[in-house]
Amino acid sequence: MKILIADDDPDARNILKLIIEMQGHEAIEASDGLQGLEKTKANRPDLIISDILMPKMDGFQFLREANSDKNLSAIPFVFYSSTYTGEEEIGLAFSSGADGFIVKPKSPEKFWEELNNILSKREEGKSKKTKPIKDEEYLKRYSHIVSVKLEEKVKELEKMLEERKQAEETLKNSEARYRNLIETSPAVIYSLSTENGLITSLNPAFETITGWPREEWINRPFAPIVHPDDLSVAMKMYQKILNGETPPLYELRILSKSGEYLTGEFTSAPQIENGKVTGEFGIVSNITERKKIEEKIFQISQDWEHTFNSITDMVTVHDKDWNIIRANKAAEKMLGLPFLEKTADTKCFKYYHGTEKPPEGCPSCQCLQTGKSALFEIFEPHLNMFIEIRAIPRFDSDNNLIGLIHVVRDITERKKTEEKLNQFLKDITKAKTEWEITFDNVTELIVLVDKDFRIVRCNKVFAEFSDKPINEIPGSKFTDIFPMGEQDAGYLAERIQKEESSEWMEVAAADRWFYLSHQPVMVPDSLFLYSVIIATDITALKYSQQKLIDSEAELKKRVKELEKFYEMAVGRELKMKEMKKEIKDLRENLSLYKTGN
Repeated sequence: MKILIADDDPDARNILKLIIEMQGHEAIEASDGLQGLEKTKANRPDLIISDILMPKMDGFQFLREANSDKNLSAIPFVFYSSTYTGEEEIGLAFSSGADGFIVKPKSPEKFWEELNNILSKREEGKSKKTKPIKDEEYLKRYSHIVSVKLEEKVKELEKMLEERKQAEETLKNSEARYRNLIETSPAVIYSLSTENGLITSLNPAFETITGWPREEWINRPFAPIVHPDDLSVAMKMYQKILNGETPPLYELRILSKSGEYLTGEFTSAPQIENGKVTGEFGIVSNITERKKIEEKIFQISQDWEHTFNSITDMVTVHDKDWNIIRANKAAEKMLGLPFLEKTADTKCFKYYHGTEKPPEGCPSCQCLQTGKSALFEIFEPHLNMFIEIRAIPRFDSDNNLIGLIHVVRDITERKKTEEKLNQFLKDITKAKTEWEITFDNVTELIVLVDKDFRIVRCNKVFAEFSDKPINEIPGSKFTDIFPMGEQDAGYLAERIQKEESSEWMEVAAADRWFYLSHQPVMVPDSLFLYSVIIATDITALKYSQQKLIDSEAELKKRVKELEKFYEMAVGRELKMKEMKKEIKDLRENLSLYKTGN
């Protein structure tokens, strides 16, 4: 629906336009009756809403001109005025053909309700448009109304002047103090007119906070400075003011000159004179920074909440009476906690230990008594697990103990691992002891050497061989204590450098013979630690082998002599006995050498 608004007050037009557009209709604006008539002819609106007192052509003249035009006379015409509101004026309006008369000011809801009632009656035929009175009668009544209105205005002005003189005398005493209070206030102090919703005053804080010069907004509607999303709240609170109510604290976002919206906290109240609401007075605190801080606090709280519930350990917050007042998800699940806000039975010992009182050695008791953190580990049959309980004290801003925080960790797997580790360490200790005993009691010479052929460690047998105290040997060159042949020493050193083992080799050292081998010892990741050299003394074996060789040669010699003996004729028998005895002795010796005894 197209609705034409005729009013010389641009702010009043803006408010009407806003009301109309909020109802989903199109508004056409005219600044006086003459312009309204022209736009009516050009746009053919569905409804005309007009003020009465306007320049060039007032509302009464506009109405008569529209009714005199057969193309316009059918358009509903409603007056919306705050000046001509007496019975005579309203009567003239209807006598001139108006469909309705609404007295200013009205709240948006009340205005639209009255307008709908007027239009509904017209459509239902309950109200018929009065045939306009004749020009002579119209001019007579119109002139009378204007003269009476002027006379009233004069009297009203005279009265106002007198009242103003008296008021000025009173105001002089308080105006300076009041003005100083308003002018120096860090908060914005404003006033609105309830007649047309215009801003009637602003203190300097408005300029300081918003950057707008005050003159740009005084005598303008408040709506354009309010964030569009907050406009419904602003209108709702304004309606309360119009109804004479004091709204609760509310927040609106206000446009600053930089284009940024600032958040203001409004405290407002109706200004009432002679029992009538004449305006709104309010104080606005700039809470933009506070809102930002609140948002940061909220975000930190959300982050903390997420972190709190992401911890896999059980975390519960307790008061001084052992009541659980907060728990993370892990604790709720593992302890089977109910919704804490729905039960008074939240004693921590009931859920942690399945008891009716704190158990002996409870860290919570210790923490509450000393105000210091406490820690202990137990196997808890109620939970069927080993747990580590850490109790941390909670203090208020005055450092008064107000409770504690429990951090409980399931250490069952750790305990099992520790048990296995302890057994492993025992096994290692036992194996090390057995190895040490074996190392120092074997008959072979055992030496540990690094890649530089220096001795890291040796056993007692090697120390006896070197004829040195065992603690003086580490760090010595192996070949300085075990003087083997140069070729053999070079071969062995090369194998050690390459981290390779060697076959058994026969070497001579210090007038003795040895079977010698070495094996590199590697740690994880194939890192070389040292080489183990084992030397077995085979001097006796070498001597036995030589004796065997000598005996075999002697035996061969005797056999040859025996062959010659058989050729001898004289002394044969005697010689045979001697040789048999010698052969027997040789065989016994040979048998001994072969067995190594």
